[in-house]
Amino acid sequence: MKFRLLILLMLCSQAKANENDILHLTAHVGASYIINTIVYGVSTKMGMSKSAAFIVSAAATLAVGALYKFGEPEVLDWRRPMLENAIGVVGSDATIVLFKF
Repeated sequence: MKFRLLILLMLCSQAKANENDILHLTAHVGASYIINTIVYGVSTKMGMSKSAAFIVSAAATLAVGALYKFGEPEVLDWRRPMLENAIGVVGSDATIVLFKF
């Protein structure tokens, strides 16, 4: 059920190659969602408490996003990509809370 909803959201998105803003939004949110979910899962499997795993996964996800932005030579505005990454983190955390608690 979880994956069907995710696939449905991906198929219904308005991301097209000529719409760079929407494409980048989708890429940042999706990548952050995946990274945050995986880091949270690994952290809890290693015995970390749920609250600590939320903090670690969010920090790791935003750090990966920041490092990725450092690698792009023409980055002029950091606020928007990091906000998009934060949206992915919040979406992942909301999904975890919805299905785990």
